[in-house]
Amino acid sequence: MSFIEKAQEILSEIEGNCQSILDIDSSVDLMDFDGFKLSSSDIVSYENLISKFLENIMNVEVQDLINEGFLCNHSTCATEFFMEKKRVIGFMFHIIQDITLFRNKLQIKEYVDLFSLILKRQLSQHMIKSVSKELKDLNSLKNRFNGLLKKKDTDILMTEALEKNINSTENFIKDKENEIQTWKDNRAEDGKEANKIKVIISDHKFMESKIMASVLSKPVEIKKDIILSLRKVVYLRNIDNLCNSILKRSEGIPELDVQKSIDSHNEWILVLESAIEKINILINIEGILTEGIL
Repeated sequence: MSFIEKAQEILSEIEGNCQSILDIDSSVDLMDFDGFKLSSSDIVSYENLISKFLENIMNVEVQDLINEGFLCNHSTCATEFFMEKKRVIGFMFHIIQDITLFRNKLQIKEYVDLFSLILKRQLSQHMIKSVSKELKDLNSLKNRFNGLLKKKDTDILMTEALEKNINSTENFIKDKENEIQTWKDNRAEDGKEANKIKVIISDHKFMESKIMASVLSKPVEIKKDIILSLRKVVYLRNIDNLCNSILKRSEGIPELDVQKSIDSHNEWILVLESAIEKINILINIEGILTEGIL
């Protein structure tokens, strides 16, 4: 079986797996602030599949893959972990770049904070849905009590009991309404904070300095592992960039706009390639220093 055929099989598996949304229990498991981890069975599964995919596909030139055509489709992930739907290739490099590399390996503070906010926002969304269901049930119960109260054959004792239950239910309803509003306020505030961080990390010079600052004191073997992760991201981003340009042209988007998009993505790819080159220089310098000591 060729590298491309094997990669096609793995890509199909990734596509199949990411059609379902990451559930809230899995998302809550991702919040491990003490160890600065961001992982779950879902994410680990994706990471393993993406690594297998790349082990095969990185043996092939990107342009050859584009000529094969199987990557440039409209397949998307329904997974909403990143607050929006992603095409499969885009989803893959976000897993490898944002979670695996920037948050877990390099522990870049802005990414630690960003994902914490995203997860808090997801938790708020989950609680809004959960409490809204409770509120709906309480309103239904109140209506049933009111229905019984209106019956002509209801005696005085029953009437008093129903009125007490209605009052209690109304108080519970007010509590739940306040709780929902609190979760909505939290969701909005976390969203605002997350957007502020997204603006900060969109600065390429800032991010390159953050990558290098995180790498500087790490052992050589870790530096080499980070270079490999960066190369994986660059490879996937090159595929995504070329595929996006093909798809945009097929949709009749003007060539000037297509080129602007390509250039924008290439700017970030150049930042990652620059980081790879600088980390390699650090490794070489450390090698020279070690030899000098010996």
